[in-house]
Amino acid sequence: MFVATLSDGPVVAVEPGATPFTRALSLSHPTPNPTSSRVELRLVSRDSQYGRVEVYDMLGRRVAVPYNGTLEAGVPRPIEVDVSGLRPGVYVLRVTAASGTAMRVFTVTR
Repeated sequence: MFVATLSDGPVVAVEPGATPFTRALSLSHPTPNPTSSRVELRLVSRDSQYGRVEVYDMLGRRVAVPYNGTLEAGVPRPIEVDVSGLRPGVYVLRVTAASGTAMRVFTVTR
């Protein structure tokens, strides 16, 4: 198993054998992808903290805030985004918390 560690700095590391909890935030891949009605992900935070999940279109406009609240340490939080009202295209789901940021990309089709 490989886990990528991403940061705002210039260093990017991949550690063989690392577990998902070595990262402050673990965000699953969106499913289904592509989608036409809804997309689901799972978010796990290493520490208890406030977190916000936002969806952006490719022009940088925020189009949804599917979660805004407390993330409990080690407890998976399912995130479901209703995309039925979004135009077809590519979107970025961004999680922001005190410990960092995680992002995933998904596509809406019709």
